[in-house]
Amino acid sequence: MLTRCGPPPVLNELNLWLGPEKAMALLFTHPSFCDLLEPHLYETFLRAAEQDHKRSLIVHRMLESIDSYLWLRRPQMLASELRSLKDSELVE
Repeated sequence: MLTRCGPPPVLNELNLWLGPEKAMALLFTHPSFCDLLEPHLYETFLRAAEQDHKRSLIVHRMLESIDSYLWLRRPQMLASELRSLKDSELVE
């Protein structure tokens, strides 16, 4: 007979490697197994999903900032040696 159990190590690994959303989807494909799990395991998966979502938003914002910086129009910057060479050619 099966009894209620805490999160076995394999579920923690599932959460780590698949991510919380995919791990929960996999768990839900086996309802009889889900009935045996403690409610705090679901809380753990939900917290991990929330952190994963926040992390992805932060990464997205960082990439947008980098992208806008890279495509920003800036005046042409020349090294001082090249600038003096260019200026001397313009004078002559």
